Amino acid sequence: MADLTAERVVGIDVILTTAWTTLILDDDERDYHLFTRYQRHVLLKDILHGLFPNYLQNYNEWGAIDMGFTHRLVCSYIREAKMDLSRLIGLELMRAMRGCMGIEKGYRFYYRIDGKLLRYYPRRSRRYDG
Repeated sequence: MADLTAERVVGIDVILTTAWTTLILDDDERDYHLFTRYQRHVLLKDILHGLFPNYLQNYNEWGAIDMGFTHRLVCSYIREAKMDLSRLIGLELMRAMRGCMGIEKGYRFYYRIDGKLLRYYPRRSRRYDG
């Protein structure tokens, strides 16, 4: 059985690229695109890079995110952004973090950033009952 408390390593670029690619592919499947070309290739990357440190620092076992911060940051790049667009970007980044890091709900982690790598130790939270 795998040791769930051992140190794990993932590239920060892997997490951000996963979130960015998923948002772009989902947008391509829609009849009405949420992002313009400029927003896709420039602003969306900047938004994800701005959200990642905050999400990493405030990660909790329930997978909740600070939508106020997310919406303010998204609106600083895309003025006409509605709360639904901010929620979509925030949830996709959180999904990419959980997927790439292999952390389920109910876990917290200790981390340190080592260049472009994220080193972390997951631990089961006692506060989570789900």
